[in-house]
Amino acid sequence: MSWDKRLNALVIGGGMISQEVIIPTLIQERRRGLIGDIHIAALNAAIIKQCQDLFPKEQFFGYPDPAKYAADDNQPTLYKEAIARLGNHGVVIVATPDHLHTKMTLEAIEAGIDVIVMKPLCLKVNEAHQVIEAAEANVKDAQTALET
Repeated sequence: MSWDKRLNALVIGGGMISQEVIIPTLIQERRRGLIGDIHIAALNAAIIKQCQDLFPKEQFFGYPDPAKYAADDNQPTLYKEAIARLGNHGVVIVATPDHLHTKMTLEAIEAGIDVIVMKPLCLKVNEAHQVIEAAEANVKDAQTALET
């Protein structure tokens, strides 16, 4: 199957910045033909439901899915499933509380996915170095794969 040149996007975090800025931007870019599937991973199904209610005419994949999970059933690691389902041509946008940025960013990079992180990237300088090293290693791995 050939690539249709649209990026699939995963937003990790369904709070205010996602609801007011990131999701509307992704919807706009999907209408322009630049974004394919939109995935949203949040702590619980109540947050996903809130996003669905804010954008009732828009389709996106929610993690956790309100049809399968109780509203208050926290699923703090379900974003990993969303990363795995994103596909080869995707981007992860990390918009969670600051102390979670590094872990989620590193997991996306290790999965071979490009990442956009709401500021701050990390809380500690050594965490930023970890992200840089992981990103550089991922680029080298991708270059090696292309050469073979």
